[in-house]
Amino acid sequence: MPRSANTSGTASPSKGSGGSPPKKPTPGNRPNGSRPRPNAVVRARKVRRSSSGWWIAALSCVVVLGVGAVALSGGGSGSSPSASSTGSTGPVLAAASTNLNGRTIDGIQCLGTEQLKFHDHAHLSVFVNGQQRTVPAFIGIAPDGSCLYWLHSHTPDGVIHMESPVQRSFTLGDYFAIWGQPLSATQVGPAKGTVTAFVDGKKVSGDPSTIKLGEHVNIQLDVGKAVAFKKYTYGSGL
Repeated sequence: MPRSANTSGTASPSKGSGGSPPKKPTPGNRPNGSRPRPNAVVRARKVRRSSSGWWIAALSCVVVLGVGAVALSGGGSGSSPSASSTGSTGPVLAAASTNLNGRTIDGIQCLGTEQLKFHDHAHLSVFVNGQQRTVPAFIGIAPDGSCLYWLHSHTPDGVIHMESPVQRSFTLGDYFAIWGQPLSATQVGPAKGTVTAFVDGKKVSGDPSTIKLGEHVNIQLDVGKAVAFKKYTYGSGL
């Protein structure tokens, strides 16, 4: 019988015809669409695993850094920097205390976690001879991060966080005591001179340390030269 032709148009080799058996595909001559050899599959899987591991490691680093940033900034308590008409400009009035040892101050404790049973915010602006001074971050937070007082700050924008396990009143004097800075009618921190105090735009007389803190109370202290009251606008979450 005559030899039949295959679909490719070439004669198919048969036993005894003297033709060599077809070669096994190699990476160089493997037809398109054919499956890769098992060792290539293993290599590909190793690459994928390595790549996945790299991304997991990178993601883990980001998460760890993010958690650290949240812990440092107090992001869990809605303490993101707020927009303010006064801004946060000028030199720092006085650095946050670095010698806090967790002792109770004015009946206010330093605890290992934020206490949110009672949670309000107030704002403090300070001007010295007409120049605004920055109220620093981390007032009332132990330098090693081991505890926070019921009055503290997370950001250098003057926002005071009142976070207490009990319902009680706080004064500006309490905050300065935790800050470790003096406050009187003639001195605000290291700045000395006649002090003019405003509460929500209204000028108040007497000892500024007796000013009561409350939800969204805006306090401005001018040492020496008095300036017009600057309204503060709280950001979202505060």
